[in-house]
Amino acid sequence: MKALFVNPSGEIYGSEQSMLALLQGAAFTSVVACPGSGTLAQQLRRDGISQRDVDFGGPPFRRNPLWHLSLFRRLILLLRSETPDVVIINLDGNTPLVTLAALWRSIPLARFCRFEFAPPARWIDRWCWRHVDAVICPSIAVREQLRQWLPLGANTPVHQIYDSCVDPLATAADITEFRSRFNLTGKAVVGCVGRLHPDKRVETVIRAHSQIQKHIPDAHLLVIGGAGSPHEARYEAELRALSNELNIGTSVTFTGRLPRTQLPAAYGAMDVCALASATESFGMVLTEAWRQGVPTVASDIGGCREISLASGGGLLAPVDDDTAFASQASRLLLDRSAAS
Repeated sequence: MKALFVNPSGEIYGSEQSMLALLQGAAFTSVVACPGSGTLAQQLRRDGISQRDVDFGGPPFRRNPLWHLSLFRRLILLLRSETPDVVIINLDGNTPLVTLAALWRSIPLARFCRFEFAPPARWIDRWCWRHVDAVICPSIAVREQLRQWLPLGANTPVHQIYDSCVDPLATAADITEFRSRFNLTGKAVVGCVGRLHPDKRVETVIRAHSQIQKHIPDAHLLVIGGAGSPHEARYEAELRALSNELNIGTSVTFTGRLPRTQLPAAYGAMDVCALASATESFGMVLTEAWRQGVPTVASDIGGCREISLASGGGLLAPVDDDTAFASQASRLLLDRSAAS
């Protein structure tokens, strides 16, 4: 079988990590259509996975319909030359054109529902969802959100919970080196990993850290991610300002975005990993932390609740409740067995 994956983003975030984990060692032939510049295309080439350069970052249709017609033609030619058995939309972006191209060529279409599902407002988005042959959801929570809107008689979603964490275990030497590099030796470390985006609610963890320090003075907060875009830079500046306002700036380290190869050691250097997001369909950061034996505190929502309760690998706290996050993180810092 040959599958054509469509991924409009050229960078590697959670959705792209999941796709790469799926494609590595897959028992089918795969081709990925994505922008040719960026970390995703570079990684695909390193992994020996076929990549086709497609630019999805155009203007709105009403501003430049010719650009969209050109993209549609590019997609039709791509499907004609690659002749895939299935088209898989890994991440949304120009989804109506991808859907129409697959229908035009009579190729089955599958779609990942990567994020928490909300009923679409636009007619074109409703049309797209009703013209897929299968939907893959990262958690039972997302599957049920989708099923409440999409009648089973139309297109039955396919459900699969996957553990996309394939990182190697960090060695003791790697962890020691990482702690030394960021001046974490001898400290109780709480870490955050991911895109710096307001939905991740990193400010909740910063406020929680200010409370943790009152009874665990050597506690340190490690914020990993950011600097990938102007939006992330602005959010990071806000988070730094909040840390200084709470007089904990010296105990908060912003590492910026780290290479993927350094993440196992980064997780291993943590005593607790926190994920305070307002929305998460799965919570890959949690599985990555558990892979390194690190307990977690996560928002009591969707996929985070589901996989935390199923695994016993961490504790939960209400969204935006910094006092609850501080209490749960302190509990784990003082007793790691509390997660199980």
